[in-house]
Amino acid sequence: TGRRHVQFVQPWWFGDPFFKSTGLELINLPQILPTNRLTPPRPGTDEHKAWSRVHRQSGWGKHAADRARARSETFPGMADALAEQWSNLLDVRAAFPRQEAQAA
Repeated sequence: TGRRHVQFVQPWWFGDPFFKSTGLELINLPQILPTNRLTPPRPGTDEHKAWSRVHRQSGWGKHAADRARARSETFPGMADALAEQWSNLLDVRAAFPRQEAQAA
């Protein structure tokens, strides 16, 4: 029950210089392994602020839509890791059964 099938990951685990915790619901899937872990910058530095851009955006008024869009972004390194590590688990034949040609 609860969140026992959830793994929380960060974009910087996959080579993308950003802080943004993302929860992945792992039902019948293995945990994603980091592929290109970066070293996070020290808090208070300009680089740390740049990595935190998603959290630093205003969430109110006319900027709320921009913040929501940025929060929903999947970073390229994470997307590549998901595709690389999980694609071999797909049974394409089961997902897309071949349609038998119907007799005319």
